[in-house]
Amino acid sequence: MVQRQQASAAKAQVLQTLRQAQSTARQKRASQIVKFDTTSDPPQLSIGNTFYSLGQGNIKPGAVRLAASSPSIIFDSLGNVPQSTPIPYYVTVSVPNSSNSKQCVAIQSLIGAITELNGNACP
Repeated sequence: MVQRQQASAAKAQVLQTLRQAQSTARQKRASQIVKFDTTSDPPQLSIGNTFYSLGQGNIKPGAVRLAASSPSIIFDSLGNVPQSTPIPYYVTVSVPNSSNSKQCVAIQSLIGAITELNGNACP
């Protein structure tokens, strides 16, 4: 139960980070890169060069897993993603050794439409 709540909080942080990067790209008219370090425990993400742990330090090692379609995603100056980006682009948060605990954020189109998905809808 606690780990699922941590996974939900981690997914919310991923969603917030993606939306923030997209918004900043539009406002500053400059590309923004979001990076995902799925090998760290707990996983980390960044906008630019500063990495932050998922859960802002409140997630214990081994509590959640993070998977992304690729290690980073770029939002251009219009908040869109490059045509070379595989769409949909997924960032999935899950609880280890738990069935049906997947939660994900998906960028569904090149114009950067971001949605939240759960369970079998996540890769």
